[in-house]
Amino acid sequence: MAYFIAFDYWNQRIVAYDETWQHAVSRHPELIGKESYVMASLVTPIVLYQSDTHPTTRLYQGPVIETGIYGGTKPISVVEYRSASNRVWKTGYFTSLDPDLKILWEKK
Repeated sequence: MAYFIAFDYWNQRIVAYDETWQHAVSRHPELIGKESYVMASLVTPIVLYQSDTHPTTRLYQGPVIETGIYGGTKPISVVEYRSASNRVWKTGYFTSLDPDLKILWEKK
């Protein structure tokens, strides 16, 4: 069952399943209650990266969080492109660093 469905910056549907969300928060408990930051990384990304370990996976980097405990960090969402119409949110995290990965798109 879907935990959330989002339409990314390019209006492509991305699904986070209940089991995927639970797996992600078991490793990244800081995501609990922070779904709005996850959504921001998908809907208003600043950079889209190519994963260096999985050719069908992209990392969406959201805008810098301005306030609160995560102020100064950026949300990252990891999305698997299974097909043109099947994109699955796999995990997410917060970081102050930019991934050292190939940039596929960058907001100007």
